[in-house]
Amino acid sequence: MAGLWCTALGYGNEELIEADREQLARLSFAHLFGAKSHDKAVELAEKLKAISPAPTSKVFFTSSGSEANDSQVKFAWYYNNARGLPQKKKIISRVKAYHGVTVAASSLTGLPNNHLDFDVPIDRFLHTDCPHHYRFALPGESEQDFATRLAANLDALIQSEGPDTIAAFIAEPMMGAGGVIVPPETHFDRVQEVLAKYDILFIVDEVITGFGRLGDRFGSETFGLKPHSITVAKALTSAYAPLGAVTVSEPVYQAMLDQNRKIGAFAHGFTYGGHPLAAALGVKALEIYERDDFVGRGQAARAQVPGKAEGACRLSARRRGARAWVDGRGRARRRQGNQAGVQSAGRSGRTCLGAGAGRGLDHSHHRRHARAVLRLRHHRRRDRRDVRPAGARPRPGPSDGRARRSRRGLSLTNPKPLPVKPALLPPATSLGAGVNRIGWRRCRVNGARSLRPRRAC
Repeated sequence: MAGLWCTALGYGNEELIEADREQLARLSFAHLFGAKSHDKAVELAEKLKAISPAPTSKVFFTSSGSEANDSQVKFAWYYNNARGLPQKKKIISRVKAYHGVTVAASSLTGLPNNHLDFDVPIDRFLHTDCPHHYRFALPGESEQDFATRLAANLDALIQSEGPDTIAAFIAEPMMGAGGVIVPPETHFDRVQEVLAKYDILFIVDEVITGFGRLGDRFGSETFGLKPHSITVAKALTSAYAPLGAVTVSEPVYQAMLDQNRKIGAFAHGFTYGGHPLAAALGVKALEIYERDDFVGRGQAARAQVPGKAEGACRLSARRRGARAWVDGRGRARRRQGNQAGVQSAGRSGRTCLGAGAGRGLDHSHHRRHARAVLRLRHHRRRDRRDVRPAGARPRPGPSDGRARRSRRGLSLTNPKPLPVKPALLPPATSLGAGVNRIGWRRCRVNGARSLRPRRAC
């Protein structure tokens, strides 16, 4: 996954390291407050403006994608205040979306684990349907019909909340943390029709889909999106320094400028937003993407990976450009509403990477990595439903050993357990390690042992 969808140019890239040295020797820090800037921030802004899929007048720099999406929210609110529409403030996101973990960004995120006990989402944030046809389509519903139904649900949500209260809709072109979900055909066409009808800003989160990863410069180009603004980060510097950015269109900029004159200042910004080191790395990264034809390489990877695969578990294989994912949770779990499928999920449909596991690809990988993600060896398990009384111990047999191995994870070419590198494990005192030890345990569910949340045991 290139770190966290970010180290697109790999580790130890000498060109980026040299750009780092040169910039630190030349100018180690400068801020962008008080109508000031520096040459690298200006150069990077001009490069982003030239390639942005959204109409761009200005570029606002942040230190991360989360900060950038928080800024998108504040800009939408500020813009509507400037237009004399103080009630037009609600932001719509989608279930399973990921937009960051700061307060506003985590409210945009549609993953329950990012909300639990953090008291988010806060007011003014709404979520509409997840566009995952494989999981949420009705029986026999085509992708086009599914997309039409989701657009109708979005329209109904806007109507119920009041169109004059909705400021913006935000979406990833292709969901990442929510499951690498490719939108169904015509999904964004229908969504954009609804947004245009109600004068709602369309914000596209390109943090993990930008800079060639999907076979185009941006995911908006891949799926034919026409956003008012985009958010970028991560691969913008290949993660060699923290940097995010928001594009601002001319109408939004002019409205905000008029409001600034009334207030006397634009009181938003970050100390490290557009830091000279990060900006210099961003300029160099964009040069490398262009010089080494990362768009073409992404298109080549797109042609190498088939769109669908069939195996022992009826795989859902999804790919765009150099991002690919294999979902092997089995046909029984195709519909979350299928209770029998949910109950049997611990006993059948395992892939050699474990239930629901998959692999994302960095777009700097070679083609063979794209092809290898689908060369998975699948290991069937006996489905023991309704053959033993509740609570009975499972019968010993060859399948039990395979089940234990599948829970640990199997390699792509043989059934031996994958080695665990101690250096990659979190320290015992880390928050993640503590949460995992406290919140998860092995328990017996419907006669089969599995790793479950403690509350479910």
